Amino acid sequence: MFNFTYRHSLVGRRFVLFTVLFSSIITLLFTVVQLSAEYNKQLDQRALFNQIIEDSLLDSLSKSIWTYDDAQIYLQLQGIVNIPNIERAVLNLPENVEFNIGEITASSIITQQFDVQYNQSGIPRKMGDLTIYSEMDSTYNHLIAFGGVMLFSNFFKTALVVIFMLYLSDKLIGRHLMQISGKLSEFSEVDKPTPIVLDRKYHDENDEIDHLVDSINNMQQRIYFERSKAVSEIKQKEDIQLQIGEQKEKLLKLEHKVSISEIVRSLANELNVPLINIKAFCKLTLEQMQQPSIEPKRLELAVDKIIENSCHALDIVNRTKEIMQRNEPQKELINVNALVAKAMFLLAQEIESNGIAVHHHAPDEDVMICADELQIEQVMLNVMRNSIEALSSHQSDNRSIEVSATVFGEQVVVRIEDNGPGLSDLIIDKIFQPFFSTRDKGLGVGLCIAKTLVNSNDGDIIVNEDYKKGGCFIITFPVT
Repeated sequence: MFNFTYRHSLVGRRFVLFTVLFSSIITLLFTVVQLSAEYNKQLDQRALFNQIIEDSLLDSLSKSIWTYDDAQIYLQLQGIVNIPNIERAVLNLPENVEFNIGEITASSIITQQFDVQYNQSGIPRKMGDLTIYSEMDSTYNHLIAFGGVMLFSNFFKTALVVIFMLYLSDKLIGRHLMQISGKLSEFSEVDKPTPIVLDRKYHDENDEIDHLVDSINNMQQRIYFERSKAVSEIKQKEDIQLQIGEQKEKLLKLEHKVSISEIVRSLANELNVPLINIKAFCKLTLEQMQQPSIEPKRLELAVDKIIENSCHALDIVNRTKEIMQRNEPQKELINVNALVAKAMFLLAQEIESNGIAVHHHAPDEDVMICADELQIEQVMLNVMRNSIEALSSHQSDNRSIEVSATVFGEQVVVRIEDNGPGLSDLIIDKIFQPFFSTRDKGLGVGLCIAKTLVNSNDGDIIVNEDYKKGGCFIITFPVT
């Protein structure tokens, strides 16, 4: 049972992994500390030997050198070499006289030099230099053996603790979590739930697992109750939803027809300008051809204008066709001020015929947004045409429209203002509703279409209610 649960317990495996990693780090740290202490102990022992040489042997060696007793010098050097870890001793005297005892066999050697001095009548005199060669191989081997024993013992204790902790985690937690998981995998919100009951021996009082099981059982009961309640409510609402769907479908069809009518009317207004120009230049071309002397340059200019206006009319038709065919916005980076200028060009005939002055306040830098170019262009046309129609019925010698597009904080703000009759409080609440119009021949879908297109491009359009000179529409988009 233990092995089966552990093989399927990801939590248990993670628990073991993290426990092993943590205990290994602690074991290594303690081993390093113990090795450092042992190494310092070895160094202290070597320092003690050096102190013995300096305090005891150097004095007798200096006396032997003063009496120049070779046998005694060799004997004392031999005594130094007999000290543990010292392999060779070399005594250098003046006039290149050297005494040496021992042979270096170790691979790691440290040297220490002592000054040999003799006190003659209280005056110290240097007799020579004593160099001692101490091997470190035995120290390193001792540290390696000591570290291996420490690591093995610590890891062995850690392994026993990990195995015991793994057994406890499986015994007290793991197998019960697996049993709860198995019961939950069989849960169905359709059937009446069966309470989870754990087989927990040697268990006297409730703990976290018991609270978890109680919470799960209560949750299953609530889910079953709420689902039964929801099913009954859904059945009651199905007929109502069906009726609402039918009404929405009828409304969408009606709105689609009216939107097409509005687009057709807009198309007729936009095509009016290039068609009038084509007619005028065709008439001019015919007059030129009837003259006795034809001026090729004027005739060529008239033909170019006919071609230019024909292309303009074709662009209007294609743009309208694309708008009617698109369901979702095709977003790209566009310059808002460029679309404003294009809308002004398309509405030039209506602006001129109504005696309106349009002022476009564009900053030096480009104002960019991520949106559908054709849809935003249609928005500019609809809103500006609304201002033109409001000014056309306004008796004034100074009719003007102010258009600006700037970056303000985290938004791109487009303002279209006119000095027309303005909007009353009653109109402001209904101005973006479909089929609402203050004009006798208006269909009331232009601003509704504009708001729909702006919202589909992550923007918003509102009426500035504090604007007192006329009408003011504010269109906002997030900064790209």
